[in-house]
Amino acid sequence: MVQSLSDLQDIKRKHLPQINERLQSGVMAPPTQILVCTSTACVASVGGDTLFKTLRKEVKAQGLNVRVVQTGCFGFCGLGPVVVMHPGAVLYCKVRDEHVPYILKKHVVEHKIVRDLLYENVSGGGERISSMYDLPFFEKQHRVVLENSGLIDPEDINEYIARDGYMALADVLSKWTSSQVVDAVDRSGLRGRGGAGFTTGKKWSFAAAEDSPQKYVICNGDEGDPGAFMDRSLLEGNPHAVLEGMAIAAYAIGANEGYVYVRAEYPLAIKRIELAIRQARRLGLLGKNIMGSDFDFEVDIALGAGAFVCGEETALLRSAMGFRGEPRVRPPFPAQKGLYDQPTIINNVETLANIPTIIRHGPEWFAAMGTENSKGTKIFSLAGQILNTGLIEVPMGISLKSVIFDIGGGPPPGRQVKAVQTGGPSGGAVPTALMDVPIDFESLQRLGTIMGSGG
Repeated sequence: MVQSLSDLQDIKRKHLPQINERLQSGVMAPPTQILVCTSTACVASVGGDTLFKTLRKEVKAQGLNVRVVQTGCFGFCGLGPVVVMHPGAVLYCKVRDEHVPYILKKHVVEHKIVRDLLYENVSGGGERISSMYDLPFFEKQHRVVLENSGLIDPEDINEYIARDGYMALADVLSKWTSSQVVDAVDRSGLRGRGGAGFTTGKKWSFAAAEDSPQKYVICNGDEGDPGAFMDRSLLEGNPHAVLEGMAIAAYAIGANEGYVYVRAEYPLAIKRIELAIRQARRLGLLGKNIMGSDFDFEVDIALGAGAFVCGEETALLRSAMGFRGEPRVRPPFPAQKGLYDQPTIINNVETLANIPTIIRHGPEWFAAMGTENSKGTKIFSLAGQILNTGLIEVPMGISLKSVIFDIGGGPPPGRQVKAVQTGGPSGGAVPTALMDVPIDFESLQRLGTIMGSGG
């Protein structure tokens, strides 16, 4: 059981060395860890559902002193299944079961790069790039929420703690008042990442001001935009960040119960958030008297049936209570009258996953990123006729052109970009002539489209 910050730090010290090894790049060294993407995109690829098991089985059969670790999404979804060898961060793309014996023989035993499976930089003349950290795909990204995705085992709470997981919650419970937490989130400038962009701190302040013995925190994981998979990837790759964000939100508004509302079409996300909840309960990071404090907070899961309308918060509330998901007139807003007519805050998965980093680094750190009115970073999913499809995280204010061409690699050879659709069905198409537009809430609205949840 974790009773204090020192208990968390003991876990961190034990597991941090193996995490640090995964952050090394440069000169190739004999690998001691093989990281395998087991997110939905890679699992859905040919052979992706068995690759992790095949690697573990073959490593054991050959008696190799190598640890095989499953991770969340690296971001290179179109090139999956993805495998990264550490130290050295050598990334192999489109790895199949039949490649496993050869990779182990060449890379692990003979310490040679398997060039045919390296990333081919088509837009950069076709060069093969070995280190993940040298890929142009990552150069202009700034991974804050995604800092652990593709780095840690999402099914091991100890690896999350090794990356300062639950440290923000421990700090809040021991040193902060609830009003100080609300103020910090407000000063950070964090706005909702689900599409509407409402100021998170202000929403929390409304619920905190309500005098009620029962309040709720709901994580909105009902991701319905076509081509959007940001929330799913976060729940699959870093579920504890979402739970920690929910717990901090609950402390801030005076809630003791929360729900992760997620669509039933996300079986892997559901599996991993359920496991994360059990692990957090076992360590005393959820439940009664968290970390020896007088703060209680319990989390459960509410499954949605995949209705697009349930992305709207009042429709989500009705669905979570067992009714047909239908929006209702506001006011009253959920912060005053939400789940079971009690004060409720509803935040998107990405919004909540930002909270621990804001607490750890401070609101000024977060506010220094992005633009004047759109702070921080944003996760986007790139889909369609583009070389590097997948998941990215960039500072607010980066141009749409830079996302498409510098990170996405542009269209396939012989093709031209005509327009970029942003914001899902509620958004619009940005033509080539306007692709210098900065990506922030206001700039996209002026063009007649929206950022939405990030598709």
